[in-house]
Amino acid sequence: MKRCLYVLPYPRFFSQHAGVGGHVAHAAGLISGLIENGYDVDVVAEETHPIFASNHCHVDTFPAGRIDPFARQLWGAQLLRYLRSKIRIQEPKFCYIRYSASFSPWIPGLKRALGQIPLILEVNSAGSQWTSLMRYLDRRALRSADRIVCISDVLRRQLEDTLGSPSHPDMRVVMNGVDTSRFPNRPPPSREGYPVQVGYAGLLKPGYGLETIVEAGKLLDPSRVTLNIYGDGPFLDQIRELSSDVPTVVVHGAIPFLEMPEHLLDQDILLYVTGPKYTYQSPTKLFEYFAAGRPIVCAATPQTRELVDGKGCAELFPVADAEGLATALRSMISDPERRLEMGGRARALVVADHSWASRVEAILRPP
Repeated sequence: MKRCLYVLPYPRFFSQHAGVGGHVAHAAGLISGLIENGYDVDVVAEETHPIFASNHCHVDTFPAGRIDPFARQLWGAQLLRYLRSKIRIQEPKFCYIRYSASFSPWIPGLKRALGQIPLILEVNSAGSQWTSLMRYLDRRALRSADRIVCISDVLRRQLEDTLGSPSHPDMRVVMNGVDTSRFPNRPPPSREGYPVQVGYAGLLKPGYGLETIVEAGKLLDPSRVTLNIYGDGPFLDQIRELSSDVPTVVVHGAIPFLEMPEHLLDQDILLYVTGPKYTYQSPTKLFEYFAAGRPIVCAATPQTRELVDGKGCAELFPVADAEGLATALRSMISDPERRLEMGGRARALVVADHSWASRVEAILRPP
């Protein structure tokens, strides 16, 4: 069995926001993909999670105390010392690390400890996207990696701008995927008439377009549709307040990661929204929606267009356009046969093209 080291250098990675967010599904999926590709995965993380037991991998926790910025740097230095000793003993085939802005100063030191062992750096977002103060640290971190994996073409262009000239010799775009085994292939629930159930699941964060759901809800008939919002995060209280007098919208709060597939399977339509600042993302939830086999109403970003245009599995609407969202939903609500056909296409698409095993193959493929 080939051994690899997978590092999550992010305090409270799993427990923040009650464990809600695509980052959990991403970590679980990547580990399962590595295992399917024949690797013995040795995880180092600040805390543990049930995904490790379900994936049968070894995990070493390296807990942090306080998580203020200064304490994070102390923890990062200690984590680097720990990783150095682990690398000397185990000599993994490669080290795969998820970028964290607070750990970016220590990534060059990690590469020095690895020597000739390849360092693969996964970037889902970078500090330099939000503040120019991070450009120098990000540039050093990016140049230390033997391979950079980013989740979208938009993000790749932003990282290339941060790097300047010369660009990195091995930067590749690998979008997110899904573990379809978490989602039983079954038809939507039998319902008599209305209301049709529409579900959004994920991190509730400012700028994620959640207000668009509420504004669209005001334009829809509550006897025909219920818009269900599942999740937790810094925007939870605000979205509850905004929707308090909107009868079409129900905010459910956090759902444990392992229970989320059943809630998605209980919907008739699944919903993806975002805001202008986050159109670079590769939404993990979208792949999980595919796996659930439900039709999708989807904000039109560069990556969602690439994924669903011409596939017959989703209805697109302009980002942050409440009227466009309401129009797309009305079209879906009134046509149950079309919804069923679109859901079947969504499931077939993800099974054929978007497994985590295939994503890991793309990540590890030689240049």
